[in-house]
Formats: sequence, structure tokens, C-alpha cells
Amino acid sequence: MRKHLKGFTAFFIVSLLLCLSAASPAADTVLAPGATSADVPILMYHGLTDRQDKVNEYFIPASTFRSDMKYLSDNGYTAITMTQLINFVYDTGSGACLPEKPVIITFDDGYYNNHLFATPVLKEYGMKAVISIVGSACQEASEEEYMSDIYRNVTWTELSEMAESGQWEIQNHTWNMHKIDSSRKGARKNPGESTGEYARLLKEDLLPLQDKIKECTGRYPDTFTWPFGMYTSGSRDLLRSMGFKAGLICASGINHIEQGDKDAMFGLKRGLRTPDVSIEKLLR
Repeated sequence: MRKHLKGFTAFFIVSLLLCLSAASPAADTVLAPGATSADVPILMYHGLTDRQDKVNEYFIPASTFRSDMKYLSDNGYTAITMTQLINFVYDTGSGACLPEKPVIITFDDGYYNNHLFATPVLKEYGMKAVISIVGSACQEASEEEYMSDIYRNVTWTELSEMAESGQWEIQNHTWNMHKIDSSRKGARKNPGESTGEYARLLKEDLLPLQDKIKECTGRYPDTFTWPFGMYTSGSRDLLRSMGFKAGLICASGINHIEQGDKDAMFGLKRGLRTPDVSIEKLLR
């Protein structure tokens, strides 16, 4: 009996250590070792500002973001990265698990004001966030004439700093397909376009950004964030061929995540944080 008890104790300790490693929660976070499913809200932010005249549906006050992080902290949420969620779903035999109340904080487009205002707040509350960047905008921001604009995108140097901070995970939001015009809506497949031609165009756009992010951060992105949430159904295999293991869209709702359900990872829903939609509502 003692032998079995010792074996169980050792197994439990190892499992707990694996959970701590996978989720990196705060010290007082209650973990759920052995759980094979979880409900995961994903919050979607864009720009942050300290100017009231710049506030709109996609730019919220920096003070609002701070209050959101305080709310998450006060209510026992642990911010995880996309890679932590991916490990939970894909590595079913590794012991990877999630904290009791996981949440993913995402920023789209890659604005410099995300770094300026959010980085110190994330550090203060022990949170992590995911930023999905537009490569062409970061390239433009890296040119000297744009450096003084607070509403520009992050430069490649700043992106490296964000990755090194431990507060940010960098993901792919296309190199130059973040636009809607007569030729295409974001990165979505056009009606009548052949599968082969679409695959070629998408790879030509996404793969250079994969390489650039690897150069800046030391890791390839594992998540593709669809511009404007306009996604192509049936694109999972194409994205997988480029190394992606998840895809973020803009439909609202809480994600019910099942270990081993890899296909469901390519249409993850997110709640858009606007000045008029409270964080409490987005978490329900």
C-alpha cells in the first residue's frame, strides 16, 4: 500500500510541476491537473491612447486597459499565451494543463502604443499578451520618418524588446493583406479563385513574415490572426502546411477547448473590447 501511495505521490508532484511549467501562473493560482477541457475567453484589443479625442471603437483609453488588467487579477484570471493553449490541446501526453481561470489577451495590428502603454501594466499585474503584427506596417514604422508617431506600428527593434520582456508573444497578421479593396477582402479566398492560386498567394504573403518574426524574436509564430476576422473555411490544412497550429477570428463567444481537438483551434472566437462593452460582459 505504501509503495502505491509513494508512486501516486510522485506522479502527482510531477504532474503539478508540468502544469506550473506549462501555464506559468501566479503563485496563488489554483491549477486543474488532469482536466481535459476548459472554457477560455479571448479578449481582443487594438489601439490604446491617453487622448480622449482619439478614443473610438478600436482605440480605448490606456486607463481602461489598466482597469481591465486589475479586474482580471482581482478575479483570479491567469493570462496565458497562444502557445500555452496549443500545448494543452496538441500535447495530450505531456501533462500540459491550464490554470483554473485562463484568459488570453490579444492585440491586433501591432501598434506602438500597445508597447508604450500595455507593457508596464502587463508587468505590474503579472500578465502576458499576444500581439499579431502586420509586417508591412512594421517595416514602414522602422523607417526614420515615421519614428515620432505614437500611432505608428512597432519597429522590428521594438518587437524584439517586447519578446525579450517576457510579457509578449508575437503572432502573424499577414505581411500586406490587412486591407479591403476591390481585389480582396483581407486574406480571404476570392470567389472562383483556384485553391492552388490562393495557396500560392497566401504563402507568398505569410511566410516572409514568419521568417522576419523568427529573426526578431527567436521563434516562429504558431498562430495566424485573420485580418478583420474574414477567414476562409477549409483553410486548416493550408495553414498547417505553413506551421500554424491555431487561427484567431473575430466572432464573439467563449471558446470551449477540448484536449486533442486540433481542428477547433483554427476558428477561435474573441470578444472585442470597445469603450462601450465591459470586460465583465466579454468574460461571460
